Amino acid sequence: MSYTPAPNMPQPLPFTPREIEVIGWVAKGKSDWQTGQILMISRKTVNYHVERAKRKLKVATRLQVVIAATRYGLI
Repeated sequence: MSYTPAPNMPQPLPFTPREIEVIGWVAKGKSDWQTGQILMISRKTVNYHVERAKRKLKVATRLQVVIAATRYGLI
């Protein structure tokens, strides 16, 4: 099931494919280290992508990233 945002809901800045991929693993409960192992990137790089997503979605936590990304249909 896909969620369609309300027409008056502001759209977030564009996301890179890697940011979307990382958010997907966060949504599955993976840690930065686990996601890094899966994607063959460092834990710090995973954290960088999560932090960028948080800024783009204007949220403070990883859980809020997952919720907002789901609402926007990113994941």
